[in-house]
Amino acid sequence: MTEEKKPAVRPQFASSTAGTLAFEVNLPLETEIRSCIELVAQLRKDYEGQTNIAEGLEGIENELRELRASKNSEEEIRASLESLMEVSLGEGKTIRLDAFRQSAAKSSLKSEEDYVTQVGKMLRNTRNNVAMLMLQDQGDEVLTGFMRNLESITETDYKTLKPLMSHLAKSPELSHYNEKKQLFLADWLRPFQDMLDLPIDQMTEEEFQEALKKVEDLRNNKLEEMTHMMVETDRKPFYRHNRTMSALINGKDDTFWGGPEVRDEFLDLMNRLITRFSFSLEDRFLIFRTKERGFTYLFGFADEAFDEGLTTADGKLSLCPHLKVFLQLREEEYSELTLEMYNRNAKAYYSSLKTAVVPFLQSAATMVETELSEDIKRAFDMWM
Repeated sequence: MTEEKKPAVRPQFASSTAGTLAFEVNLPLETEIRSCIELVAQLRKDYEGQTNIAEGLEGIENELRELRASKNSEEEIRASLESLMEVSLGEGKTIRLDAFRQSAAKSSLKSEEDYVTQVGKMLRNTRNNVAMLMLQDQGDEVLTGFMRNLESITETDYKTLKPLMSHLAKSPELSHYNEKKQLFLADWLRPFQDMLDLPIDQMTEEEFQEALKKVEDLRNNKLEEMTHMMVETDRKPFYRHNRTMSALINGKDDTFWGGPEVRDEFLDLMNRLITRFSFSLEDRFLIFRTKERGFTYLFGFADEAFDEGLTTADGKLSLCPHLKVFLQLREEEYSELTLEMYNRNAKAYYSSLKTAVVPFLQSAATMVETELSEDIKRAFDMWM
């Protein structure tokens, strides 16, 4: 018996930590057409050995691409899209693309308790994603409302939670969130458009994901060429270190920086840096290291930064980034530079920490094409 092929398309809105659980949502028209193109492309692979079916699917895919570029009204496009939903698989078998999309997004959860647990994980992950997007667009009232709705769902009873999730799935806020997320990723790709095979706005989801991976490699190579730093792809040893915020090098406390102006420059630099190198929005933190492995740097947003959440005087969202510095002792074993390592000699600790952080900040400024201010340069002499 041949193994049943499973859809390769990742369910829309699925969380990497919540299995296949996904919001069931009415997608925007352009997104819906793109989703159908991806599904037809997957079916073509599944039936590539059956020429007549594969050719028929290729014709449907071409029609869908033409429909995606159509300038007709939404009503006309939807009518045309409906006519392409019925796909023949030969021998009298047919499948509807919309049904296929729904089946791909169905949960594989085994119990009501499992559903409640996984919804909790998905909601937390989505809240974090929304917070990251809000950092880029502080005035987005729809995202703000979506965040409030996500935070309001605290039920742990399946019968109460299920209809709440169904209602949320039909909310236009969810579609808006997905569009903003896609725009964020497209902007992440745009500086490298000349190096990509297709215009970003015409890519299928599969092509889009391939482009993200390609650009990630390009940026990492550029990083090594421009600085003495490298991206550390294995973040597993550092997850436990990112649960709590650095007690000293963070955007909340200006002790290390010597004043609010320098701290705010650090805030801006960290936000720009994580936006530049984090394309998944699930990367809460990133790891850089010097080529000679002298120092390793964890920077980004600690788990508790999302739990706390900061609001500025004008009501805007502000997440507090942090930076931790490590020495590598042996393979996958790192030791954070702490006050205890210097027998609680604050002067010696601060001096060593400054020495370690300076090359990181210099490289970070190079990565985001900015100049460090004279204030931040002077601030690093305050411990001498």
